[in-house]
Formats: sequence, structure tokens, C-alpha cells
Amino acid sequence: MSRRRISAEQVVITSFLVDLSDVVFNVIVAVLSGSVVMLSQALQGGADLLTSALLLVGLRQSRQRPSLLYRFGHGRELFFWVLMAGVSMFILTGTLSTYFGVQRFLHPEPIDNLWLSLGALAIGLVTNSYAFKLSFRRLQESEGAESFLQIVRHSSLIETKATLFLDLMGASASILGLLALGLYLLTGNLRFDGLGAIFIGLTTAVLAVGLISSVKDLLVGRSANPELEAKIRSAALEIPGVEEVLEIHTMYLGSERLLANIDVHMASGLTTDEL
Repeated sequence: MSRRRISAEQVVITSFLVDLSDVVFNVIVAVLSGSVVMLSQALQGGADLLTSALLLVGLRQSRQRPSLLYRFGHGRELFFWVLMAGVSMFILTGTLSTYFGVQRFLHPEPIDNLWLSLGALAIGLVTNSYAFKLSFRRLQESEGAESFLQIVRHSSLIETKATLFLDLMGASASILGLLALGLYLLTGNLRFDGLGAIFIGLTTAVLAVGLISSVKDLLVGRSANPELEAKIRSAALEIPGVEEVLEIHTMYLGSERLLANIDVHMASGLTTDEL
């Protein structure tokens, strides 16, 4: 029995709920512990929550019907909202976490309730890893059995790609936080708290730039990958009367919508009705 296909709403809503729990839990732990790593986790969760909300707005807007003003519909609007999500990730988490981390590194302070912080980070790692797995499964279902890098490079499911980046960022931040606070516990060096926040901020910034770069190509008008265009060419050649495919021009109009302009050479002697 085949598994039910994962929908765009399922991955975005799952990421939203994970981010909401991260924000609530990490804010409480940050206040109780005074750890700047946990503050970075809360900032990262807040940025992710905003990003997930923007993705939900983008999904809804992109499904509006075509009109006289928007002949091809609103599918490309999703690309805009993902771009806004990437910018918010970079600013809210990347820069602020790095700033607070530098301040704590220069002016270290002890952490209260350290084990509570470690427990919160472990829970965050589990929840973000689950959401990441869900997003990756949807991309695999769409693109076939490809490597992680191939899926990220070629997939047009930009909302799922965005949640993949969000969940990867959350899991990476949890791992870096566990490493930083673990070293703090082992060595007693107060500066590891600040270093953890700095690395969380820098990692988030790199992932945000990757997401922005990915959606930029779709905004500009990226065509389908060569493998997909080859399938379109083969399908066109199967139509009776088509002797040659001269040119194919493609452009993504949304997450799962592709515009294909095909120039073909037809067999001679065909009537208008046959054409």
C-alpha cells in the first residue's frame, strides 16, 4: 500500500507548529537560565515562526484564480513571500544572534538552570529533525530518488524548500547550542555561551542566503532542468504528426506550475483539423 502524498500545507503547518513550540519553550528557558544561546534559539524560533506564517500567506495568495490583470494566475507571488521569509531569517536571527553572542563573549555571565537549557535544546533537535524529514520526503516524492543537493538545486517546490531550510536551521541551531553548553558544562568557560550564539547566528545567515539565492532564480524566471525538458520533448514527439521538436522554452509560474512553449515541425499534408 502506497503512502499518502505529503501536501504543501502539511509541511508548512508542521513547521509552523514546531516553530511556535520552539518560541514559547525557548523564551521561558532563556529567561530562567540567562543563556544567550537560548536567547538565540528563541530568536531563531521567532524568525522561523514569522517565515512559516509568510509561507502560509504565500500559499493562499498563489492559489487565486487567473484574472484579466493576471492571465497566468498568482503562482509566482509565492516566490515573493519566500524571498521576504529569507530576508527575515537573515535579519532577525543571523544578525541579532551574532550581535548578542559577541556581547556575551566580551562580557561573559554564568548560566542558571543549565540542565533545563540542555533539555530544551534536545527537544528542539527532535522536533526540528521530524519537520525536516517531512519536508525532505515531500521533495523526494516530487523529484524522485535524488541526492539532497540535487533536490535543493532543482526542485521548484519553493515552499517546501523553504521549510526544509527552516527545519535544517532549527536542528543545526540545537546541535550548536548543545555543543556550546556542553563545553561550558565541561570546562566552566563562560565564553562558550557567547560562542554558541555567534555560530548559531552565522549558520542561520548562511542558510538564509542559500534560500534567497534559490528563490531569486525562480523570481527571475528559471527554466526547468534539462531532464524535465527532455521528458517534455519525448512527450511531444509521441503525438501523431509531430516530426521534430525545434525549441522548448520553459518557466516556472509557481510551486508546481510550469509554462512550456514548444516549437515543433509537423508532418506535411495535414489538414487544419488534424493539426
